[in-house]
Amino acid sequence: MALLRGIGWSSPTGTPEEASPKRQPGGSPNFFRDFDRPVPCADAARMAVRALTEVFEIPHPGYLMYKAFDKKQRTILVPNLGLMREEHAPPPAKPREDTVETLRKLVLEAIREGSGIADLELDVDGDVPVRFGSASVYVRVFGKPLGVGVFSAVLRDVEIDDALVGRINALNSELLYARLFARDGTVLAASEVFAAPFVPEHVTRVCEQVGSLADELGGTLQKEFGGRRAFEEAPEGTEVQ
Repeated sequence: MALLRGIGWSSPTGTPEEASPKRQPGGSPNFFRDFDRPVPCADAARMAVRALTEVFEIPHPGYLMYKAFDKKQRTILVPNLGLMREEHAPPPAKPREDTVETLRKLVLEAIREGSGIADLELDVDGDVPVRFGSASVYVRVFGKPLGVGVFSAVLRDVEIDDALVGRINALNSELLYARLFARDGTVLAASEVFAAPFVPEHVTRVCEQVGSLADELGGTLQKEFGGRRAFEEAPEGTEVQ
């Protein structure tokens, strides 16, 4: 803000509610500058360029887009600016899912389709359980803030000591899109998914990532630190992959 004032811009005169055109015709909720006629166009352009390059550190005009409209929100084209015009953002494919129950139903449908298990149901905790080899993955809907969590117990009944914590920290430094942590004798793998807008493929993809990670690391960590996996025996029938 000090840089903008140093370039010659005037500070905002109030909040958007206070500095509205009707309440403050000569003010603005943004940094601004009024020029007397005749307008020194070169000075105005120089101020604008300095603000963009020196204050906002924009390295090239290709990083900029413009949006122009009249009082009735009708688009105004200014091709001589030499900038790309900001297009109207298309509406999201689906509206925000703002209830836990609605989102839970969508998650269940997504996991059913992604796993190929048509009769998959919620468990007593409201989670969607899916088996990945030796691991059991749970997909849970959170309410505040609304989101989807995916987690799996990589190992249970394991002693949480410095060696195990160090091993987990080393693994976390290499992992993408998921994390490991230890709590109450259990090593967990977990990740989260945005709920708005809801994208079924994102949920199934994260479920697959966490399940594959837990299945792969379960055996490795068990050999090093003991404990037990969710499933020690080979799965019967079709295994979810």
